[in-house]
Amino acid sequence: MKQTKIIAFGLVVAAFSVLYNCNKSPVNPDIPPSVAVFSDSLGSIYDSVTFYAVSSDSASIRKYLWYREGVVIPETTECNSYETVWSDTGLKAVIVVAVNNKNQMSEPDTCTVKIRKNPPFVEIADSLSVSINDTTYLCASAHDNGTIEKYLWAFDGSDFSDTTIKSYCRFVWNKSGVFNVAVKSVDNHGLISAPDTCIVTVHLNPPVVVIMPDSTVNIKDTIGITAKAHDNEGVVAYIWSKDGTHY
Repeated sequence: MKQTKIIAFGLVVAAFSVLYNCNKSPVNPDIPPSVAVFSDSLGSIYDSVTFYAVSSDSASIRKYLWYREGVVIPETTECNSYETVWSDTGLKAVIVVAVNNKNQMSEPDTCTVKIRKNPPFVEIADSLSVSINDTTYLCASAHDNGTIEKYLWAFDGSDFSDTTIKSYCRFVWNKSGVFNVAVKSVDNHGLISAPDTCIVTVHLNPPVVVIMPDSTVNIKDTIGITAKAHDNEGVVAYIWSKDGTHY
């Protein structure tokens, strides 16, 4: 973007110089300089906006006077660019006056730029499938022209009261069903993103049982058979079957 601005500014300077040189008559030292100012037409709050001035006689220009939104005391630069930041939105104006080495001042020129909010952007997975009582980490990804300060989380339509500095949040559901989790991000200027939502399906998983390996025994011997079961909610009973008969 910066390189594009420099190229565009160079083309403007070249065009302005060609036009001026083609139309000017012999230089009159009593004629004050002229100046034009350019910038992007759109900007964002808390982002820097750069204005560039082009003069008819840049070699003789000693300084530039920059007036931001009609201030009485201008900011002065020796170079032909001026950078500023706004903390509020709206249509903003910057005025420039060029002063040559004879202290002759140009007529002022004005450039306007529209300043708008540029909040962060956040996203999480569209959907997720988990087991009941499993610990789940849901991770968000946020982007901003500043820095992300925190994340706000909401569960099933609740308000965004859960806050994390990290980009992930830990969840455990103790019942099955379909739930939604929403997240917003907040940047270092207090701007809040639009929310993004993940649909979470929580399902029951049957327990897993493992019985001891096959064994060979003598007839009428007594044998103990051991089984181990695993389940998120705990095992409450074992149901045994011997040759098709349940106990």
